[in-house]
Amino acid sequence: MEWRSSACTKVSARDASASSPRRSSAGRWLLYLLLLSVASSSSLLLVWSSAPLSPFRSPLNGSELTQTGKLSALPMGDTVERNLRCIGWRATLDCTPFGPRDPLRDQPCGRTVGDSGAGYCEVEDADTGEHFRVMRRHCTSLFHAVRLRCDDALAFVDFRVKARKAVAKALAPGFALPNVAAEFERTGAVFWPDYWHPKHSIFNIHEKSMLWELLDMPYADMFEQESGQLLIDRRRHAAPMKLAFFYMFHRPNFFQKLQVAHGDKDLFRFAWLKLEAPFHMILTPPAVAGKVVDDLFCGMTMAQHDLEGDVLFLHRNQFKLTGKLAGLKKERCQRPMDSPTWLSGRTCCLSTARLKSSTT
Repeated sequence: MEWRSSACTKVSARDASASSPRRSSAGRWLLYLLLLSVASSSSLLLVWSSAPLSPFRSPLNGSELTQTGKLSALPMGDTVERNLRCIGWRATLDCTPFGPRDPLRDQPCGRTVGDSGAGYCEVEDADTGEHFRVMRRHCTSLFHAVRLRCDDALAFVDFRVKARKAVAKALAPGFALPNVAAEFERTGAVFWPDYWHPKHSIFNIHEKSMLWELLDMPYADMFEQESGQLLIDRRRHAAPMKLAFFYMFHRPNFFQKLQVAHGDKDLFRFAWLKLEAPFHMILTPPAVAGKVVDDLFCGMTMAQHDLEGDVLFLHRNQFKLTGKLAGLKKERCQRPMDSPTWLSGRTCCLSTARLKSSTT
């Protein structure tokens, strides 16, 4: 039989009545914390569910691929037909597509990339799971006015595949052009240089241009080509001619769309370089044919030379023989004592009469 004194009983009752408010206060705090956790979870769930379903929700995806080595540039010479899908534009820092990532400037595939910052389009091979950097852009790869979208990346990659197919369909021509020059007999093709070269080009053809990725070939450090005249043995060079034809008439025309080449003037050179076909580039740079007018040299006709350095062709590339009066027009010109190239010249205004007298 348990016995307790009345005093002890009274003390126990007081202790119980004192601990009851403490338990009630702790319970309220626990309830508050529980409600706060539920509210926070609901807010996060609401934000997550309202975000667009796109691969750009987390910028870590691209960096994880880079860290594990799964994201790489499409290998040069790779003409395998791939089942690619676009992931999106990946912006980078330091003016190089291989610089640190800048996820805040990433863009989805369908959005135009309007600035001149560096980056690349990320694509995935749906069959192999491989990820590639394509349309890799340095800050100087394209003119600032050029706009691109990664929606074009799939056709951009497919360009090299179709180019290879175009070469494979080449047929032997039925005749060859005669020429007794040793350079022509040795190579079967003679090209003429333009005024421009990678260090000074108005057509943005230089080492970091996106042109070289499009062509799937290494950068070529040489004068640009002026294709007002060509000398080609068609029997020996059916394949590069077929490739040049493909470059000119393939649609979409990335040369024009991205402004990485001007017209068709360099496409012959690119086709020959791509296939490593032999050609001879005339060593004498083009001159300018014109006339001194009011102490200013005004020339709008290119003078191209033969193998011995003598003038062979006159190419009216500024004012064409249209049968119409040219009217008043501003053109490049220079004083005779200036540099022999017209690039550094001044601007002169030539009337119709002067135009007639200053061109050949």
